[in-house]
Amino acid sequence: MPIEKTYEDLEIQNLNQADIDYVECEFLNCQFKSADFSQKSFEECVFDGCDLSMINVADTAFKDVEFRNCKMMGIRFDACRTFLLKMDFSGCNLDHSSFFELPLKKARFAHSSMKETEFELADLSAAVFNSCDLADAHFLESNLEKVDFSGSTNLTFSLDQNRLNETKIPATLTSGLLSPYGIKVV
Repeated sequence: MPIEKTYEDLEIQNLNQADIDYVECEFLNCQFKSADFSQKSFEECVFDGCDLSMINVADTAFKDVEFRNCKMMGIRFDACRTFLLKMDFSGCNLDHSSFFELPLKKARFAHSSMKETEFELADLSAAVFNSCDLADAHFLESNLEKVDFSGSTNLTFSLDQNRLNETKIPATLTSGLLSPYGIKVV
């Protein structure tokens, strides 16, 4: 039973309505901190200005979902469904979140804080990280082919422990990526 609706200024801890798919819904300025989103499905939805920190997304489907200006700290996205997974983020705080092993091809992350965020074994091919703060973000054995890190800051990862090809990295960050290999950029 799909719902097509705008939800505004809600404060919810549990989306416990069974068998409801959220299709073409907008969630504006809602407070979902630590809420249980498990086993829900969101398709072509927008979350704007919401606090989603520490939500439970176990077996949750995110199909073409956009997050704008949301606080999303500590979310274990690696627990959500991967079938048709497509999420984009703009102006979000994703610090301490996990995207471990997720297929995130062509995902868009823009103007977002992603400090200590986990991307180990993620397929990020052709993803865009536009002007993101990636301080202590963890990339290991990740597919970073054709990823665009333009304008991003604090990017560090091992060049030989990730798959790279046509990866765009700001020139200002190359010395930090090459220093473990004894290479100095002058």
